Amino acid sequence: MNIVNRQWQPYLSHNSLFVVAKQNQQVICRVMRGDGGEQAREANANLIAAAPDLLEALEEALEDWGDDHFDEEYPYRIEWADKARAAIRKARGKT
Repeated sequence: MNIVNRQWQPYLSHNSLFVVAKQNQQVICRVMRGDGGEQAREANANLIAAAPDLLEALEEALEDWGDDHFDEEYPYRIEWADKARAAIRKARGKT
C-alpha cells in the first residue's frame, strides 16, 4: 500500500471535520465526534493528518539505525524496534 499524497491536514466544513489532502482537498476521512467531545475530535484529526509523516519518519529511523544497533547489549532498543516494526505493519495493513 502506497500513500500517494503524504501531505494531509484537518479541514472544518459546516461543523464536519475532515482530514484532506493539502494538494487537492481530496477527503481522506471524516472525523466523528465521540465521547471525548470536540477537543478529542480535533486531536484525532491532527493525529490522522500527521500519520503519513510519522510513518515516513519511523521507516527512515529504522533504516538509518541499521540492524547493528539492535543487539542484546541494549534490550530497550530491540523492544523499540519491535514496536516500530509492528506500527509500520499496522499502518501498511499487514497486521
